[in-house]
Order: sequence, then C-alpha cells, then structure tokens
Amino acid sequence: MRAMIATARLRIAYRELPNRLPEMTLRGVSEGATCSLCKRPIAPHALEVEFMDSATTKMYVLHPECHTAWSIAVRRMSPETRDEIGPAESRLDPSS
Repeated sequence: MRAMIATARLRIAYRELPNRLPEMTLRGVSEGATCSLCKRPIAPHALEVEFMDSATTKMYVLHPECHTAWSIAVRRMSPETRDEIGPAESRLDPSS
C-alpha cells in the first residue's frame, strides 16, 4: 500500500490526479477502463470507483485499492500543500 500511496502523491504532484476529495464517488462494474492511478486495466466486470474533479470536470476511474491509496495521499496533505499544487482556478477564487 505504501508504494501505491507514493504513486498517488506523484500523480497529484504532476496534476494527473486531483488534490482534493470529490463531492461524490460512484462504485460500479467496470467495462474495461484503465486505472487513473496505476495505469493498468480494470478487468471487465470487476469493481471500479469513479469520480469527477469538480475543478476540471474530468472523470477518473480507479481500482478500489488504488482509490483507497489516492484518498489516503490526499488526506495526508496539508492544506498549504494542497493549495501549492492545486489547479490554477482554485487560487483565483476570491472567496478563499
């Protein structure tokens, strides 16, 4: 799990995955998508986790264990770190 969390941190740093937890997460049966974290295929008919990044409206699909690793990585980030590597739009919000 540590390796997956480290991979999640890198994907967040390179903005390949969001740095905030989504408002809603869906779980369902895969149609053979590629995992946004590990980049391996999710077997057809296997469980997958899907969510949308509200800042970019991009959809992400992950294996359940990859989603857990990404969630842990996000929760361990300090608010300051999140802002440093967050999307530009979040820094332009005058209410923050």
